[in-house]
Amino acid sequence: ERSERLPTPLMRKGFLVAPLCHATVDATRRMKNLDSVRAILTAVVRHGRVPLEALGLELGKGSTRGTAVPRQVLAEIEVGIRSPAEAWARNLVLASNLPTPRWNVAIRTCDSGKLLGIADAWWDSVGLAWEIDSVEFHTKRADYARTMQKHSAMAAVGIYVVHTLPTRLQREPRLVLDELRRTYEQAAARPRPLVIAEKP
Repeated sequence: ERSERLPTPLMRKGFLVAPLCHATVDATRRMKNLDSVRAILTAVVRHGRVPLEALGLELGKGSTRGTAVPRQVLAEIEVGIRSPAEAWARNLVLASNLPTPRWNVAIRTCDSGKLLGIADAWWDSVGLAWEIDSVEFHTKRADYARTMQKHSAMAAVGIYVVHTLPTRLQREPRLVLDELRRTYEQAAARPRPLVIAEKP
């Protein structure tokens, strides 16, 4: 990417390369597909490779040309979105009459503070968790086992958990919303579980 503000290069396998933050922003400024930009930006943040604040600062440098889509995605990440599928889920909820949940929230027991798991979406007032279960993520047996363990730990303290495949968010949005609404109503009809929800 041409630039008047060349970054300080890094040496990688004998080659000088741009720092990951700079390269990520350069790549996403050229992309037109929203989900491709989501995939790249959420991955570097989720894996701890580049802080969200650094991406925002890098995007603010230089020309604003090509920054609309990356800025939209950074705003999603700022509220807790960590994957394209979670962004689809958020858009679905925002277009509904359901209250807005918090995203990627650590759920802990009140007594010992033991971590039960990270809920993809969390309605704190009723103790409802929503998991966007990607088949790609569960290709390894250990990943699947961790998901089942998290679900069991949450269910054991009375948390209602709704599981949704990403494909259903786009193919069956009304059915997904119906399931969420019904489960939300059931969760609201019983005492809220004694858990603490916080940023991970």
